[in-house]
Amino acid sequence: MTLIVIPINGSRLSMNAAKQAISWAKVVKKSNDVDIALTALYVVNAALVEHAASAPRGFFDATFLKGEITKRAEDNAREHLEKIKEIGEKEGIKVETKIRYGDPVAEIVKEAAESKAYMIMMGSHERTSLSELFFGNLTEDVAKKAPCPVVAIGISKSKVHVPNLRVLPFGFSFKNIEI
Repeated sequence: MTLIVIPINGSRLSMNAAKQAISWAKVVKKSNDVDIALTALYVVNAALVEHAASAPRGFFDATFLKGEITKRAEDNAREHLEKIKEIGEKEGIKVETKIRYGDPVAEIVKEAAESKAYMIMMGSHERTSLSELFFGNLTEDVAKKAPCPVVAIGISKSKVHVPNLRVLPFGFSFKNIEI
């Protein structure tokens, strides 16, 4: 079985990457008679939940807020993961869904390693140097640590060479490619 991990955060870019991964899996499955499975992974960023819950809120204590924020994050995750699962089912591709908690880079890499993933396909976007300084580049960070190749769907004008990273332009289609 060939497994592809697809990190999802609900953004348009991550949802597009998931759709592209499903298209790719369908083409490969059809032309090579290969059994392909996809794991759509949503990581609830534990540090952001902790930070949001620790901000002063008057009547509410941090434990209550952390629980509420986590519940909303889980509901959001399930909603987006279910959409991807439905798209996969319509295309005849099995999509397993998982929610993890922690640092997104670490959890994506851990999922790929534990599941012995063939590749990670994820959305990527252009960041300015200033925003990259503050926020980093999740896709590049995953590619630097991943145990398998990372295919980024979207825009990347990174000047950093990451050997494990391949970038496909936004809107790229696998539908007309013979393998």
